[in-house]
Amino acid sequence: MRRECIAKIFGACPTIPDSEKTLPVYYITCPEVTINFAHFPVTPTGKEVTLIEQATGKCVKNAEVVEPPTYLCKGDGKWTLPTGACKCKAGFEPDFEKQTCNVCPSGKFKSEVGDNLCQPCPEHSKAPSSGFSECTCDNDYYRAPSDPKNMSCTQPPSAPQNLSLNFVDQSTVMLSWTLPDRLGGRIDTVYRIKCDACTAGIVQYTPNAEIFNDTKVTITGLNAVTTYRFQVFAENGVSHLSTKTNPEYADLTVTTEASIVSSITNVRITSVKSSEITLIWEAPVVDGDVENEIETYEVRCFPRGDMDYSNSSSILTKDLTATFTGLMQRTEYGLQVRAKSKRGWGAYSPVIFKTTGQVFKTAYVGDDDGFRLQLVAGGIVAIVVVIAAAIVLTVVFLKSRSNDECNKKQPSDCDTLEYRNGEVKLKRTDDTIIYRNRGSSRTYIDPHTYEDPNQAVREFAREIDAGCITIEAIIGGGEFGDVCKGKLKMNGIDIDVAIKTLKAGSLENPGTISNGSFDYGSIRTS
Repeated sequence: MRRECIAKIFGACPTIPDSEKTLPVYYITCPEVTINFAHFPVTPTGKEVTLIEQATGKCVKNAEVVEPPTYLCKGDGKWTLPTGACKCKAGFEPDFEKQTCNVCPSGKFKSEVGDNLCQPCPEHSKAPSSGFSECTCDNDYYRAPSDPKNMSCTQPPSAPQNLSLNFVDQSTVMLSWTLPDRLGGRIDTVYRIKCDACTAGIVQYTPNAEIFNDTKVTITGLNAVTTYRFQVFAENGVSHLSTKTNPEYADLTVTTEASIVSSITNVRITSVKSSEITLIWEAPVVDGDVENEIETYEVRCFPRGDMDYSNSSSILTKDLTATFTGLMQRTEYGLQVRAKSKRGWGAYSPVIFKTTGQVFKTAYVGDDDGFRLQLVAGGIVAIVVVIAAAIVLTVVFLKSRSNDECNKKQPSDCDTLEYRNGEVKLKRTDDTIIYRNRGSSRTYIDPHTYEDPNQAVREFAREIDAGCITIEAIIGGGEFGDVCKGKLKMNGIDIDVAIKTLKAGSLENPGTISNGSFDYGSIRTS
């Protein structure tokens, strides 16, 4: 803080006559200062002691604004609350004590604005003079645009090693190789496959024509008995920056095998269940050439949509049929068959799609076999129906005849249960014998010893609750009405009984003579 004449502050003070001299006026100022790499000049305070003046700073040399620097000048001439800052530019490092930005010396660099110090150049790069924000790469070394500035310069990889043929048939080739001898200091190596005679859109590469982090490829869709040259390039993030006109690669020439004479024909589905499919096919026709004789068949099964066969399963068999089990229910599967001779594998048959059944395993049969099976099944069903009808007619005839014979006998010859108008009459007779329960014993009664048979009925017949009788089915017919099968519940035990319903108009008295016959031992219940 200091006091000065206003005129001295704003210019030279003129000579004033003594008669015109007045009292001097003084101002309080905040002094010149440099903070956060920003310079603030001398700043007068406000008119009142309580007022605060805000000053805006200016970045020091080789620094740039990160956030506008400000400083508050109080009424007592002191600075307070600095905000914002300037930072040293790329290629310059800060001196915090002197509040200056110093240039990076030769061999060092600083890649961005900030408070970082200059760093030595990374491997395979150099900074030949001062003030470098990025070190330049040595000859034949490169830095990709996405590489950080403090990363070493790198090179393209060398060619893959030990390129080998793992498998070949008439349409498929499998290749493998080992890592290049020199990866160039990077870990982003990609292998690119090139085929000089492959037809675009037909030949397929698995996993792809450009492979990362793998050293094998399967190529399909090739022609039989055709020579192909395959080149495998190793590339990384700086390969496109290389000045070499002939990139390194490994190459291999392969001739595909001959196809078998004929393909599989007449492939058809014979059975489909909830998790099982069975198919059959016909053997291909061979011309007698030993080389074309079929050694084995391969059957392939895969879900629809999985055309790269990553979820396929295969069966090798010498038979002309195969069954896939453990399949997912209600899922559509594609099935193909191919044959192998000494010359190699033949082409797959056209895809047949079929959907598995539901959980209750309803069987499906193929078209031809299914029609024959339906005829056989229909015939069996017809025979069973005829036999069942004959048995039913025979049983009905025998029951009717038995009931007619029973009706011609004395009523005591047939045990019946009569139901009419809510009443049930139980007849427990056997010829001339009536049994009457007395505790656990049964006493023999001869009704003919009674002068009046009705008296015997009245003494030894008893009423049975109709709720104890259950009618189950009609088993015949008689003179008095329908004869039914049912159960009598006595003492908690169900007893099989015959139940005879009386026709409308029959006499109420169970002990009456009907058509010259008498129902002995009738028991009337309500």
